[in-house]
Amino acid sequence: MQNPDLSYANATSRPALVRFIPLTTGLLSFVVYWLTLLPEVGPGDSAELTLQAYQLGVTHPPGYPVHSFLGKLFTFVCAEPAVATNLLSAVCAAVAVGLLSAIVLYLTGGWCAAMFAPLLFAFTPRVWEAAITTEVYTVNVCVLGLALMLVIKSLPRDCFPDGSDRLGSRSHRDLGMASERYRRCLPACWASHWVAAWLI
Repeated sequence: MQNPDLSYANATSRPALVRFIPLTTGLLSFVVYWLTLLPEVGPGDSAELTLQAYQLGVTHPPGYPVHSFLGKLFTFVCAEPAVATNLLSAVCAAVAVGLLSAIVLYLTGGWCAAMFAPLLFAFTPRVWEAAITTEVYTVNVCVLGLALMLVIKSLPRDCFPDGSDRLGSRSHRDLGMASERYRRCLPACWASHWVAAWLI
């Protein structure tokens, strides 16, 4: 079995590889999502979410304010509101894939795992379906991935060989944003903070 410290050292000895693997996985998934993006309103809550993002209204509880604000920003890029909010889903899913790649690379140092595990996640049917139509799931996964990355990076310097700085306050804020979508995220938020506090 390969020593994680050695695999991380091997990965960091190739700085271009470390820098571009998360970017590559994110861009590759975004290109596929863009090519398969729905050009119209999708099924389910897509019509309501698109309308409320365009009007900056409030959807059914819990209201999804993060999705509405981000969707409104995307309507300035695309003239068609349905395409704008579909594009928001694609961008958030691609960012989530890139974050997952960065997390795997940070924890394992293995470039193969950091490349293929996130792409496997990106092209599972449920994730792909949510990434090409207007839904709140991809925004939530993106923010939750950012929060997880920040929680991992908030661990003490001696936990990882790269000497990462602590970013605990940012992870608290992002975990709170992630819990806006689902109350089911709250136990994961609390658990991750308890684990981080215990390790610290």
